[in-house]
Amino acid sequence: MASMHRETKLLLIDDDPQQRKDIVFIFNFMDEAHIATDSKQWRDEVDKLADPSEVLCAFIASQNNDATLKLIKELSQWDENVPVVVLGDMPTKLPTEYRHRILTSLDPPPTYNRFLDCLHRSQVYRDIYAQADERRTQREANLFRSLVGTSRSVQNVRQMMQQV
Repeated sequence: MASMHRETKLLLIDDDPQQRKDIVFIFNFMDEAHIATDSKQWRDEVDKLADPSEVLCAFIASQNNDATLKLIKELSQWDENVPVVVLGDMPTKLPTEYRHRILTSLDPPPTYNRFLDCLHRSQVYRDIYAQADERRTQREANLFRSLVGTSRSVQNVRQMMQQV
């Protein structure tokens, strides 16, 4: 599995410099590679990565409800499979499409055991989505193996089969 060879990182998005420093201290203590940034700079930081899947999990410090929801939405657009841990209060009125992405909420600073649990759950979450993507790719190859031709109608049939 390719993702195991790459170094996975934790993404911490926190606008409170002191809290960010405290959590980075924990990441360093646990020898976890990480990117620590604020809600304005995070996109510039992750754009330096070769692939979004290099981020095992995004830890976001809850701010006000709207800002937290906006950040979860932006993260989902950046990588639709990134698991999220909310540090602090869980946002209210969370749209259903983002609910499955949030593994848990932690009160900062997280305890060692809760933190380890989050990392384990993030790995399981990532693995499940990686396997689903792999199966989808294999299935597409199998679906189209016996379908020959490049005409517009054959392309339309391929597109319909893919949707199904």
